Amino acid sequence: IIDVTLRLIDNFTRPMRSSMTQLERSSRSFQRAGKEITKAGKNISKVGSSLTKSVTVPIVGMGAAAIKAGVDFNAAFTGMKKTIDATPKQLKNISNELRNMSKETGVSAVELAGVAEIAGQLGIDPKNITNFTKVITDLSVSTNLAKEEGATAFAQFANVTKMNQTEMENLGSSLVALGNNFATTESDIMNMATRLAGAGSQIGLSQGEILGFATALSSVGIQAEMGGSAFSKAMKNMKMATAMGLTQVEDLTKKTGMSLRELQLMSQNDTKSFKEMAQSIGMGKDEVNDIIKYGVQLQGFSEIAGMTTEQFKNLFESHPEQALNSFIQGLGDTKKAGKSTIEMLQDMGFTEVRLSDSLTRLANNSDGVTKAM
Repeated sequence: IIDVTLRLIDNFTRPMRSSMTQLERSSRSFQRAGKEITKAGKNISKVGSSLTKSVTVPIVGMGAAAIKAGVDFNAAFTGMKKTIDATPKQLKNISNELRNMSKETGVSAVELAGVAEIAGQLGIDPKNITNFTKVITDLSVSTNLAKEEGATAFAQFANVTKMNQTEMENLGSSLVALGNNFATTESDIMNMATRLAGAGSQIGLSQGEILGFATALSSVGIQAEMGGSAFSKAMKNMKMATAMGLTQVEDLTKKTGMSLRELQLMSQNDTKSFKEMAQSIGMGKDEVNDIIKYGVQLQGFSEIAGMTTEQFKNLFESHPEQALNSFIQGLGDTKKAGKSTIEMLQDMGFTEVRLSDSLTRLANNSDGVTKAM
């Protein structure tokens, strides 16, 4: 009976035990899943914290950088307002145009404002500020001309030569073309051109012709500090020689009955008689010496250029660049002259080392002058 009873109980409870075993298994599975979920939750928390640092911090940094850029531009804009004589509306337009230019070129608005500030300081008209800034910025990217250097040189060159400010792009294009085709750089050409601008304008050279001579000088290794002042002196002497060396020499020789050469020798060897002679015709000895000096130089310019004094004078007054070029070509033709370049210059009284060196180097590259112009 007991045996039968145990079997009956076993048969009756087996499904229940099976269910309990399944529940235990499920329970253990849920426990394991719970542990995994908890672990994953901790990992996600860590990732979230990491993302907060790697994404939020840069975003905050970008915001701070944007704020700083805005502050910097406002400071630069304040500098612009001090130098640019413009209405509030014009200033606002310039500000907006510079910001748009910054987006197009990738150059910071602060840098552009700095160029505009220099432009205003050097007299660039408000309506030309944006275009001027664009030209200088383009040159700073494509040449070795730095922004501040370029802005200062361009503005000064335009002011001295009375160049129309709307032609800044033409000046930039010419400068790049010369830099690409000659053994010199845009920076060296512009530095030389700025130094030649004053004398070149006085004798009637155009902006392009000044750039041509600047290119020729810098391409033979002449530094702007030396060659600029030396060549400017040559141009000024040529102007004075053509202005005084013909008519005033003719008048002087008529009054004294002496040739230019005789007057020169008297001035050098008999100062007492020379002074008395000058007084006798109502002139000071220094005044007479100037006429003699420029008369001798005009003869020298003319002979070296292969012309009469009158021909050279007329050519210089109508086409100064051609007169200069003819003189340089003649200096290079030592065989025809039968003298060295240095001897020809000494005969004219050009004994200064810098002047002699500059003209001699230029004479050795006389074809380069023609090509550059």
